Amino acid sequence: MSDLMRFPPWCVDFVSIDRGTIGIRGWAIPAGRRSGPTSFSINGRPFDSTTYPIGRPDIGDLFWFADDARLSGFLCRSRILESDRDEYRFDYLDLQTGKPFYDLHAYYHTTAPDRFPLPEPFRRARVHGGSDEGAFRLEGLSTYKKFEAILQQQFGRRYTDFPAILDWGCGCSRVLRHFKPDPMQTVTGIDIDADNVAWCAANIPFGRFHHIDLMPPTPLADASFDLMIGVSVFTHLSEADQNLWLRELARIAKPSAILLMTTHGAFTICRSGQSEAAFATWVQSGFMDGGGNHDLAHQIKNSADYYRNVFHTEKYINKTGAGTSTSWRSCRASSATIRTSSSCRSSSGCGAKLGCTAPPNTSDALRCRANIGAPIPPPMPRSHDPRPDSRPRPPDRRARRSRCRCGAGDGRAVG
Repeated sequence: MSDLMRFPPWCVDFVSIDRGTIGIRGWAIPAGRRSGPTSFSINGRPFDSTTYPIGRPDIGDLFWFADDARLSGFLCRSRILESDRDEYRFDYLDLQTGKPFYDLHAYYHTTAPDRFPLPEPFRRARVHGGSDEGAFRLEGLSTYKKFEAILQQQFGRRYTDFPAILDWGCGCSRVLRHFKPDPMQTVTGIDIDADNVAWCAANIPFGRFHHIDLMPPTPLADASFDLMIGVSVFTHLSEADQNLWLRELARIAKPSAILLMTTHGAFTICRSGQSEAAFATWVQSGFMDGGGNHDLAHQIKNSADYYRNVFHTEKYINKTGAGTSTSWRSCRASSATIRTSSSCRSSSGCGAKLGCTAPPNTSDALRCRANIGAPIPPPMPRSHDPRPDSRPRPPDRRARRSRCRCGAGDGRAVG
């Protein structure tokens, strides 16, 4: 399982700003034999102080197969410089190269005032499984930035190059709120959650918002969009429903449109607490339904029958043979370039990747959270750090599921 994670995963749990100092706390799986010492950076420079490793038995339980996962906590602090200009990028570095382990695994934070109201906690919870205000800001901005980085790396384009943009599964605007369209652009959001769609229509003035049914077709016209994003949507659809929606996306995409869609891939399933039998099924078939998700239970009747927790392999999405995944190919062939990125938001066969800012929806056992403005808790004393050679292996790993919301799907983006 360790071999499936091409880059050591990490997650920012907390961001705190106090008297000219910024601090972050989270966890980062040690790189092990694959590289040498590691560190963390803020806007390309080292933090002024870093404490690493710190005991994290919760992460050790999730990543039971990873050496030293129980010693993966970190605490970093740095002075805020005038050159930072209210924008912060955090990276997990390989000190042998002086570069991030993976460029698209960065986190982004801003201290600039919000342009629009924040949705209420219960609305935020339906979008990413937790009501925390800091996590909503951190993960939304990080996903927005990473998608544009994918557009630049893969296609040499930016958001401003697309006249008509669709956010499929916009929720309460976790990502969409960060767009800054010019007068010639349109940004449209659609979702099955009528309450969140109504909130967006009332609070995000530049957007066009539509409530849609659980199943296609949508009321949108053929060939409507140049760019379509979908954060943590394919992560919740059965295989049959997935294929119906792929055909619908192909219908509303303009010729040569680009689709960026996240899926749950290797990184997410490795920390999801699935049994070894379920993991073997996923590897063999390429698609696994992990069961119902109840995040929308108060909005949609029998939501868990429709809203699932599913996982895709890279091979499944990219294979060309007959079978269900031909829908991915037909979407590409008919009109659009489809790029998948796998998460916390991990790897994709098309080269797109989102960092641990996954909106993975696996369970309530653990929530990675980013509490902006809250004081950073003190690190766990090293005397409490469990050593790797003494950590127990739980008899039933199915009981240990994670709602680690570090970023959006496994981070697999389809574009």
